[in-house]
Amino acid sequence: MEMREEKLEAMKAVVDYNPRLLRGLENVAKELSGDRKEDTDEYLKSVIDGINWEIQILNRTMDLVNENEEQVNQDEANELFKSFSAAYKDGDDQKIATSITTELVPFFTKFGKIAEAFAEEA
Repeated sequence: MEMREEKLEAMKAVVDYNPRLLRGLENVAKELSGDRKEDTDEYLKSVIDGINWEIQILNRTMDLVNENEEQVNQDEANELFKSFSAAYKDGDDQKIATSITTELVPFFTKFGKIAEAFAEEA
């Protein structure tokens, strides 16, 4: 399989997974905003695994994503992930929830739409 085809296949996988990630982000943000459950920490870790998976796909497909125009600025994306990571390390539920709702949800919503456009080409 050609490298471009592999990247397009990866985008199809993102299209399949992205709605679940967005639901997970929204749900865990609600839990962190005052509706904490017994398994919220475990849930957050599983959502972070999903974030990391999509970031890996993004890193492997960045040249494809930005081939015609810059759709994702790598420096801005890195800053966003650093911001979330700092909130997570602080352990402050509200900061984590705010980072999720104001930074991660918009970013992964956009990435999902980008992936959809490329998946149609696959």
